[in-house]
Amino acid sequence: MEEEGATFCVQCGATSPPFLGALCLSCFTARTPLVVLPPYIDVVLCSTCGSRQVGNHWEKVRSDRPEEVRRSDLERSLSVTQPARLRRVSWEVSGHNPRLREVEAKVVVEVEGQEVEVPARTEVHIILHSCPDCSRRGGRYFTARIQLRAAEEGSPRDLREFKSWAYELWQAHLRACSEKQREAVSREEELKEGWDIFFADTAAARAVARSFKERVGASAKETASLWGMKNGREVHRLTFLLRLPPVAVGDHLEDAGHLWEVSSVGSKGTIDLVDVQEGGHRKLERAEVARMRLVSGPRGRQPLPLVFPAQGPPFARDPTSGESLPLHGVLPPPPSPEEGVQEGREPSRYPLVLGEKEAWWAPHGGGRGREDRRNSKG
Repeated sequence: MEEEGATFCVQCGATSPPFLGALCLSCFTARTPLVVLPPYIDVVLCSTCGSRQVGNHWEKVRSDRPEEVRRSDLERSLSVTQPARLRRVSWEVSGHNPRLREVEAKVVVEVEGQEVEVPARTEVHIILHSCPDCSRRGGRYFTARIQLRAAEEGSPRDLREFKSWAYELWQAHLRACSEKQREAVSREEELKEGWDIFFADTAAARAVARSFKERVGASAKETASLWGMKNGREVHRLTFLLRLPPVAVGDHLEDAGHLWEVSSVGSKGTIDLVDVQEGGHRKLERAEVARMRLVSGPRGRQPLPLVFPAQGPPFARDPTSGESLPLHGVLPPPPSPEEGVQEGREPSRYPLVLGEKEAWWAPHGGGRGREDRRNSKG
């Protein structure tokens, strides 16, 4: 670019090269802006979830403290004109106005082998809108829903316990789903008979319903209802009715003086049980299991010390309240003198299943059935 034979700048008379045309570098950069920033930059954020609009799509928030003004927002708006080449740039964002930020930039470009620092400034206008997902949620929009209901055979849990248990199973499954499937959930609604989960994406709802059915051994029924017309075609909303089995893996049930633990829930209606005291096995239909008495869920199993009084049967203490809990079923043998409590030694702990006002010695059971193993992979 240096003009052959140029010995001085026609603008200021400087004689030090390099020369760009008939001008020195300083006069050239004064006349020809090497760095261009628009007077303002718009950043569009969702006022509800904090998502950011980038072009024609919205980027979801990936952290608890997202940046309002990102480096990428600024660099997209920066351009460098020929003959300069961008080398590096630093940004300084300031301002206390929640909707306006002032930005100072120090841009280093290379011109004819020399680095030149060019200052630039702009403003960032923060615009709050509602992203499509939040707009749908706010308008209670949905295209499909999943209904969580009790089994037709009944349940050992009362309605209040069933709804809490069903929601816990649902949340555990949702955490194992893909991010796209989780984002498709528009809202959750508790009803008298169970839960309704609403989706803004029918394909995601179908995939989640199918995987949840397989995970817990539920029965499923799909129905469609006419919602309206779009482009001359009927639009339907789908409902996936999932009836949960009476129990889940790890539940403990009492029947005729025996305590049984659910080891697996079959997809064809049968439930496998293990006798937690004697180690026997049973395979029952769901209607039979629904009539058994629920002692506890999986969290009821825990190792605790037993109290062996001089007279009377052993008992356990509730770890929360400290109350004495009578032991049911076959009782463990008392420890030998060598195994007894010694100074400085922790008392022996026994595998127990704790109910609301009872405890069971449980040397057997506690294994992970095939359903439990499949759940752990999620």
